Amino acid sequence: MSEPSIRRERINPANRAQPSALVHGPSGTTKPLYLEERFSTTLTANGLDIPFFGFLDRVDRRDGGIVILDYKTGTIKKPAAKFWEGDLWERMSKHDPAAPDESLLPDLAKALGSVQLPAYLHLYRNDRDEIPWDAALVELKNKGEEKPLFINKQDEEARNEIIVDQIPELLGFIVGHMIGAETFEGIPDTHCQWCSFRGNCGQ
Repeated sequence: MSEPSIRRERINPANRAQPSALVHGPSGTTKPLYLEERFSTTLTANGLDIPFFGFLDRVDRRDGGIVILDYKTGTIKKPAAKFWEGDLWERMSKHDPAAPDESLLPDLAKALGSVQLPAYLHLYRNDRDEIPWDAALVELKNKGEEKPLFINKQDEEARNEIIVDQIPELLGFIVGHMIGAETFEGIPDTHCQWCSFRGNCGQ
């Protein structure tokens, strides 16, 4: 069976095992709501409202609430649990493009790992006007194990603060940098081999 076929089999709710208790507490009922569904909203950055959309692999309603799943055949990257409490937030709030913190973006990229799950939570919340409970990467090469964004000790109030306040701030900062930056410094890693612009930065 080809990799895309395996991925489709994993996404099909009839072929998925009961989702991991790590995402929503004790095992309970699960109702898949959407498969590969388009969601859209806007991002506000630098005084601009920017259309923003994406396709979510799967959205479940579980005992804890809405859980968004993204299926991965490769390396899993997501923000560390301490990311939401680190000093990066103060540095982002004080960032001045006229006198930039040169180490901020590399530090942010390292701590964040991937912005995908936060972006999906933002998409769902704004498109459906409902705060989701969590999002998780599903590691297909490891029996479909789920790697949730949040940890169990983060209660509903803490999660809501992250989704409602911190994630829009994070996305606005990233997009604002993309709009206003005069240059983009490359951060070499394994993805360079597939980048169409690798020659421009000497990789």
